[in-house]
Amino acid sequence: RSTRFDIHENTAWTFSSKSGYRRDFEIITKDIYGNAVARADKFVTKIRGDTNILEEESKLTFVDISEALYKLSYQVSQPGQYLMDIGLAGGNGLLGEYYTNRFLSGEPAATKIDNFIDFNWGYGPVADQPPDYVSIRWTGYIWFPHTGSFELELTNLDDRALLWIDGSLILDTHGHSKGIFHSIDNYLYDIRVEYFEVSRGIMSTANLRTCIIE
Repeated sequence: RSTRFDIHENTAWTFSSKSGYRRDFEIITKDIYGNAVARADKFVTKIRGDTNILEEESKLTFVDISEALYKLSYQVSQPGQYLMDIGLAGGNGLLGEYYTNRFLSGEPAATKIDNFIDFNWGYGPVADQPPDYVSIRWTGYIWFPHTGSFELELTNLDDRALLWIDGSLILDTHGHSKGIFHSIDNYLYDIRVEYFEVSRGIMSTANLRTCIIE
């Protein structure tokens, strides 16, 4: 028997489960007006609990049943109380927060949605901010086309950038400009990129690239 939920924004449900017992859920996705909309590629899902959860158990994937109706199954290896977070990601890019200091401190001087991390500011201003002693944080979600290993690269940076996926540091350009991430398909991962510029202008391109490792 499935438990059915309607979602149109971030929602969380608490449930109890026995070890090895499969729980089935049905999700109906709706817009803010209550109209059913197909949004399978926009799901953000997490499972948290009062016991240790294996990494592969914390991620939920969906089966498309019909228009705007999806089914997911979850089976825990340890009994306990669990919190299931399900939300819908919006927008068409990453949220960029631009700071007029190099520490990402205080309130950002500007915020905007950046469709890509692909810039060449030269000696000019950064989002109408001075070119020196600035920092930027981009946050959002990243989706990979299939299960496998992907190489991520931040190229030609002045001075430093770091990239996290699901809270794990993937690369730091002070050490290596490339990092490897192992993904599963049909899942949105949290992504965060932090960029720091000190002085002498931003001479290079801030560019995020991905490629598939066969």
